[in-house]
Amino acid sequence: MSAQRFEQVVKEAFPHLSSGQKKVAQYLLDSLQEASFQTAAEIGRASGVSETTVIRLSYSLGFQSFSQMHDAIQQRVMGREKTVKKEENQNVLKRVLESELNIICRLENEENTQRIWEVVDRLIHADQVLVAGYRTSYGAAHWFSMMLSTLRERVRLVNQPGDIQESLCDLTPESVIVVLSFPRYAKEATKLAAYAKKVGVTVIAVTDRILSPVGELADITLLTETNVQSGCNSIAPVITLLDLVLTAYQEKNPAGVQKRQQKLESLYTHQDTYME
Repeated sequence: MSAQRFEQVVKEAFPHLSSGQKKVAQYLLDSLQEASFQTAAEIGRASGVSETTVIRLSYSLGFQSFSQMHDAIQQRVMGREKTVKKEENQNVLKRVLESELNIICRLENEENTQRIWEVVDRLIHADQVLVAGYRTSYGAAHWFSMMLSTLRERVRLVNQPGDIQESLCDLTPESVIVVLSFPRYAKEATKLAAYAKKVGVTVIAVTDRILSPVGELADITLLTETNVQSGCNSIAPVITLLDLVLTAYQEKNPAGVQKRQQKLESLYTHQDTYME
């Protein structure tokens, strides 16, 4: 009995019930949620029959008592709620993932591709590259600076706002600064880009709008979005965009990348940097 859905039990027994029991059975099927909190007397009043008829129905359905039938109703209701909750959770995750994928797919357009190759040209010919990102943009900036440093020399990350003056001190007109800035826009990123622009350093902005605070100052702007569907402004699309830049860099400068990575591998081995 417990393995069957309560509705199925009622359906199979329905033709053999008395007219009063059919009223109760129909009420239970229509109002299962409410019935799970009601006593036999309350169910009887709601369906227009006596409490005794409700108890007799439980026997006719194969239960040993009204309490056992009531337990079956409650278990069925709880099972429904769990199923609904599970579906809601799955829908939330699916919605976030679909939103993320849509943002990433929008990166594939002719204008974006052209800008990526322009950025790569600037990065290859720069005497040094400074990468900056604050608050929500810091994680992506750290990852990009680390990965770019495996492809070329003289890549530095601005670690905190107090590093701005020291970081800018050695820049030249041949230098490039990559500034990541996404909502909520940190003032430090705008100040850094403004000063770099003032002294003639190439400013590359990675941001969400062409007219964002750093976008207005940039020589080249790469655009994408953070995924707000997740509730925490996921930077996965930003990482994907930066990964495209790194891939294009390797494609454009294979000899330089190979030389750099061979040197790094020698150092990693000598200093026993990695587990394997």
